[in-house]
Amino acid sequence: MKLNTINVIEYANDDILGVHSFSNNTEGERDAKICLYDIIKENGDNLLDEEIEGFVDEMYFEQGDYQVFLARSSTSLPNAPEVEPEEKGDREVAE
Repeated sequence: MKLNTINVIEYANDDILGVHSFSNNTEGERDAKICLYDIIKENGDNLLDEEIEGFVDEMYFEQGDYQVFLARSSTSLPNAPEVEPEEKGDREVAE
């Protein structure tokens, strides 16, 4: 089983300051972009909303030694059982 995520990563001075993870689907992407927007607004010095939206479209913002960006990941979960299609039942399962 793989865990697919969209991550908003905050990075400065060669250290990861924070990782905010969202499901890799339409709703998760929307939420990740909202998170990215909020982080840029909080950390960008006097940026206009239009400028912030431009950075969100680029999925990257840098100011000084601070960076925040979106990254997609797919990670195999250790010891997670594989689910066969007939076992999925009513659950919504991302492929």
